[in-house]
Amino acid sequence: MNTSTSHITPYDLAILGTIFIGLTFTLLLWFTERINLIANRFLGLALAAIILRMAWIVGIDIRLGTYFPHWSWLPLQFSLAIGPLIFFYVLKVTRPGYKFRRKDMLHFSPLLLEMGVLVLEISEGIKTGAATYDTLIFKALNPVLQLLAVISVITYLHLSRRLIRDFHWRLNANSIDRPQYKLRWLRRLLKRFALFWLLWIPFMALDYFYYHNQLGVYVYYPLYLLLAVMMIWIATVAFLRPEAGALVETFSFLKPPLPAEMRQRGNWLKKAMKTNRYYEDPEVSLNSLAEKLGLTPHELSRIINTALKKNFHEFISEYRVSDVVQKMLDPAYDHITLLGIAYDSGFNSKSTFNRIFKEMTGKTPAEYKTDLKKEFPVYKLGRNHRFAAVISNHETIPGWSHQKLNRNYMFKNCLKIAWRNIVRNKAHSFINISGLAVGIACSLLILLWVQNELDIDAWHKNGRRIYDVYELTHFNHKDDASYGTPALIAGEVKKVVPDVQYATQMAWIEPHNFRVGEKALKLNGSFASPDYFKMFDTKLLEGNAQNGLNTLSSIAISHKMADQLFGSPAAAIGKNILLENTIGLTVSAVFEDLPDITSTRFEYLLNWQQFLDENGWAKDWGNAGPLTFIMLRPGADPALAGKKIAHFLDNYTKPQNKALTLELALQPYNDMYLHGNFTNGKIDSGRIEYVHLFSIVAMFILLIACINFMNLSTARSVKRAREIGVRKVVGAERPVLIKQFIGESMLVTLIAMGFALLLLILLLPAFNQVTQKQIELPFNQPVFWIGLAIITLVTGLVSGSYPALFLSSFNPVKVLRGAMKLGSGVALFRKGLVVFQFVLSITLIIGTIIVSKQVNYIQSKKFRV
Repeated sequence: MNTSTSHITPYDLAILGTIFIGLTFTLLLWFTERINLIANRFLGLALAAIILRMAWIVGIDIRLGTYFPHWSWLPLQFSLAIGPLIFFYVLKVTRPGYKFRRKDMLHFSPLLLEMGVLVLEISEGIKTGAATYDTLIFKALNPVLQLLAVISVITYLHLSRRLIRDFHWRLNANSIDRPQYKLRWLRRLLKRFALFWLLWIPFMALDYFYYHNQLGVYVYYPLYLLLAVMMIWIATVAFLRPEAGALVETFSFLKPPLPAEMRQRGNWLKKAMKTNRYYEDPEVSLNSLAEKLGLTPHELSRIINTALKKNFHEFISEYRVSDVVQKMLDPAYDHITLLGIAYDSGFNSKSTFNRIFKEMTGKTPAEYKTDLKKEFPVYKLGRNHRFAAVISNHETIPGWSHQKLNRNYMFKNCLKIAWRNIVRNKAHSFINISGLAVGIACSLLILLWVQNELDIDAWHKNGRRIYDVYELTHFNHKDDASYGTPALIAGEVKKVVPDVQYATQMAWIEPHNFRVGEKALKLNGSFASPDYFKMFDTKLLEGNAQNGLNTLSSIAISHKMADQLFGSPAAAIGKNILLENTIGLTVSAVFEDLPDITSTRFEYLLNWQQFLDENGWAKDWGNAGPLTFIMLRPGADPALAGKKIAHFLDNYTKPQNKALTLELALQPYNDMYLHGNFTNGKIDSGRIEYVHLFSIVAMFILLIACINFMNLSTARSVKRAREIGVRKVVGAERPVLIKQFIGESMLVTLIAMGFALLLLILLLPAFNQVTQKQIELPFNQPVFWIGLAIITLVTGLVSGSYPALFLSSFNPVKVLRGAMKLGSGVALFRKGLVVFQFVLSITLIIGTIIVSKQVNYIQSKKFRV
């Protein structure tokens, strides 16, 4: 979150939108008159607790204390009350007659601990003047409170699930529906809510043990959003289901006798089902069947429940099982497997088919088919085991769309199969996921370093108009170049070249001693011309760009230096500083600390005239040393300006040797860091070579991980062969199989990406120490997440392309006969992949060893001068 509206990020909008939506639903649940009003109020309070926590985090992020110093004293944290509030909501839903008692207040007693900690934080804040979240008590106890909140919520969610289970048991003897279909929505949402809360544990562990509570608030933004969205989802469903808190148990002896009309409608329904075979639709639902029959869902549910004494699931399953048994007896279906018959009869998965068939017949499909061949028993299914002819003139409903249904069904089915393969083959999945995760994590680390290199000095708003002036030397047909220029250029170039709007010069970075009273510091800094703050986006906290470096005694210091010497930037402005115990200076400006993506870091800038006074040689046009930067006017042509400035020195200096000529040239400021080497007077490479090299290394590492995935997947081809053969027998086409295997690869890659991010968080501190950088994970930047999505997509497609094409090419006849043999071309390609993988790995290892030994040699070698 940013304090300026012009820098609002998508995360800021998402959090603000979530807060307002959450508060809206809190008010709706609290004040809307419903039968379940008391239950909804408990849920509204739980939602309010989460929203207030988010508001508290936002207040810290936007530095609300700047405008309201004591806002952190407000009691906005009620994390230990979320679990009990959800529990009492479920209690009132499942037991509407329950009355809240005094001893139930004990469930909220942990909240006193949270409030007590807040009191201690406020008392320490009063003494130290710090906000509650900056106190030592907060830093010591906040991780404990967060862990207690997670334990509390998980515990009460478990108790809530037990309440729903007890509610099902109470309904079991009195309801014609299966009890688990009551409050199924609530049970599922609570389960997802618990999973999101469990995500806090690894985040808190990493923050506490590895980062020592130094992770920024933005790291937790995704978790806060997930929890808030999940809670809003629960509130939305609860608000739109007014019957959720008014479930009334009905008893069989209170029900009126079944009317003759209802019995007749039940017979009509059974006959219509047999004639139109609606049960063959794998996606059939109460709503879709009612639409086909010309009824409302309520009417259809009443007929099934009242006339047939079943629920919708049992009603459809009986017809499907009956159809499977009839096809078992039909010789025309002998060439189709049991699973193919099941799919043809409307079942959408093997596990569902086996479970329902055994529930209704007492045997597995294979056992039942064996018994049929031996004894041909009479199949008896439920109360109504025979079908009668249709006696109704009800118009047949047009057939459903096979294409649309198959797309939805196949997507769900492929996702289920992919997940089951991962869970079933744990060792293979572990190797695949861990290999991809390590490869992705290493690649991301390198790419973060590459992006950091590209971002160096690229944060200046006017960077495209700023150019570095370098000096070209031509002597005896040899050319050379350097960034050192005469120290008097800045003042003259604006007069001679109209295209130049501002010009400034800087000396090299060197340390100086400063003293203010008893405080003494030694910091690195430089000298700069007055136009420096007009050209570069170094934010001034105090003072202005016009007079920041105008006088001989002026000094501009950093925020850090101002805090160390004066306590704050406001207190530093206009104060005196003693330089090297001899020169008195006046603080004319205080600038914000330079960001980490700056090539030249300094804590102070001194007036340029003082540099000229201390270094007499700098007043001679024939001497060079300082850096010179110019900023062109808007719309100025850089090429034309370069031609005008090329012979600028001709009017100010004349080389003693006629064979020596001097020229000036321009280089874009943003290119100076990465393209800083000269060869024969021309700009030639620089750190950009490392950027290109490590980019290639990152791609190679990711490619190695993808090849490893390919080899492991194709190595298991024999185990998947029968599955592919069965799928092709029941009608699966090759494009469908390719999509399935690509989907499996994408799922594995997505899981690996999650573990790679965790590895990234663990390894980043050590990586920063090795590279001497301050790289942070840009979780708050949408570009970062888009990049991760692209890497995930490309990795999934590359790693899954060959296995998908290879596995989907199996001949089903050879597979099912057990006569499948892999051709020599397949083996050769796999061996080629293995060889290529090892070549890349060995190349990277050898390159690493050589570079390491060269660096050690240079560091340990004693050179003679």
